[in-house]
Amino acid sequence: TDGVDGGNDVAGAVLCLHECNHQDWEDKAKMALSQSDSGRFLDGLEASIRTGPTGTNLNDLRILLWRP
Repeated sequence: TDGVDGGNDVAGAVLCLHECNHQDWEDKAKMALSQSDSGRFLDGLEASIRTGPTGTNLNDLRILLWRP
């Protein structure tokens, strides 16, 4: 990321599955996706990453699923 994705200052987000085990959060996530408003949802979970402009734009996506 270049640190500024879309029209806001969020560079991405990190969520742990154990933090999202509630039906209420699942419903809110579906609503956010249907309204193209994941930023507000992720901010509500304090999951947003704000780096500020980084001067790079690698366009990488990494997803890590880990179960102990």
